[in-house]
Amino acid sequence: MKCCKCDAEMFTANLTGNALHALILTQTKKSIWDADKRCGVICHVCPDCGYIELYADKPKAIKP
Repeated sequence: MKCCKCDAEMFTANLTGNALHALILTQTKKSIWDADKRCGVICHVCPDCGYIELYADKPKAIKP
């Protein structure tokens, strides 16, 4: 994937929330009986300018 800022080739990297858990997206629960809706995050990084793009890996999993 090419960087939209400088046209360099971007690479995929891990984006970590803390030492125990990777960064995740969550959807707010409507009630206490609803299950959490979660999906991971894919991170693309430009090695030249540092631009970062984030994508949900399974966006339908958190759809309201």
